[in-house]
Amino acid sequence: PAENTALLLLEAMVFAARADGHIDEEEKSRIQDTAASLFPGQSMTELLDGLMNRPIDRRPGGQGARPRGRRDLYRLSRAVVNVDNFMERSYLDGLARP
Repeated sequence: PAENTALLLLEAMVFAARADGHIDEEEKSRIQDTAASLFPGQSMTELLDGLMNRPIDRRPGGQGARPRGRRDLYRLSRAVVNVDNFMERSYLDGLARP
């Protein structure tokens, strides 16, 4: 369902932003804006707290994610992070692998 896809995309954004050990204000703002548009009317605290504490999975959606879905995860993750950071680049590289 669409809600599962939206949650998966939000998860990828949060994991990418957390890859270097912290989320800066710019990343936080992008995540909150995206969450608000994907889940209108839901509590951002409730929605994001679980993702902030979940162990980072370099393969959101698992190995069975479709190629288009993996591309979408990569693009959204790429939009939120500073690719000059080694840890965040490593996370993105993991998403890019088939």
